[in-house]
Amino acid sequence: MRVIIAETDPEIGGNWINSYGHERGIWGLRFVQTQATAPVTLWRMPLASLQAQGLALLDPATAVATGQFVD
Repeated sequence: MRVIIAETDPEIGGNWINSYGHERGIWGLRFVQTQATAPVTLWRMPLASLQAQGLALLDPATAVATGQFVD
């Protein structure tokens, strides 16, 4: 499953959620009736970069593996 939280849909596929201008917030992802905890991989990047480079920008080496962003 791919979830993109951004001002506009970058049209790269997945589930787009409008951020409505929020720069910070809390997001919870709930897995219901799963056999095991599913791995979650996060990236944080400028929307323009995602639109220009698409899925190629999602390099596993640049992912935030902890599931937490701290500014």
